[in-house]
Amino acid sequence: VTPDGFNVLVAEFSNHAIRSINIQTRAVTTLAGSGVPGSADGTGIEASFNFPHYVAISPDGVFALVTDTENQLIRRIEIANASVTTLAGTVGSPGYVNAIGTNAQFNGPRGMAITPDGL
Repeated sequence: VTPDGFNVLVAEFSNHAIRSINIQTRAVTTLAGSGVPGSADGTGIEASFNFPHYVAISPDGVFALVTDTENQLIRRIEIANASVTTLAGTVGSPGYVNAIGTNAQFNGPRGMAITPDGL
């Protein structure tokens, strides 16, 4: 749930998208993801995911982090403009490497949390 309490973000695993549900109106919209598996950074439906599994929203509601499970990535979505960027991981290369950004490797990332101070 976004900090303002108005929206819920949902990782729609099999549709390769991040959806937003307005709690008051119950309207469902696609925040990001084309609906087709992929790893493209971009804005809104120009971005693509490959079985996103989990969404964590920053305490200030500015961004969300997504575990992009089959891409082996952690993705960042700027909520205001739906801009998606790859934060960490090597696309399509499962592994276990501590490194910076796309030099790091994950193997099927699923769970995630952002601490109350945004770290």
